[in-house]
Amino acid sequence: MDLPYRLSGSPADVTKRTPTGDFDYVRAVEGGLSAPFLSIYVPASYETKGAAKAFADKLIDLVEALAASAPDKFVVARTPAEVREAHEKGRSRY
Repeated sequence: MDLPYRLSGSPADVTKRTPTGDFDYVRAVEGGLSAPFLSIYVPASYETKGAAKAFADKLIDLVEALAASAPDKFVVARTPAEVREAHEKGRSRY
């Protein structure tokens, strides 16, 4: 899902139910989503402006900050092994 892109344009506390958007922690738990995968979506227009890498880095920082601010709810897993490890520790049910 492209949550980082959404949050870059419209910040929201996704640890709680949000009034807009399709993803937040509460909806994920209610819907049984156990391991959401976030995409770092960068519109093509950023490439033509030479700003794609900087924008992608900003979105990655946003994801890492979200996980750091709510470690009881979110974890960054970069490999299948890290997803399995999070699941074994009971962290990927959200």
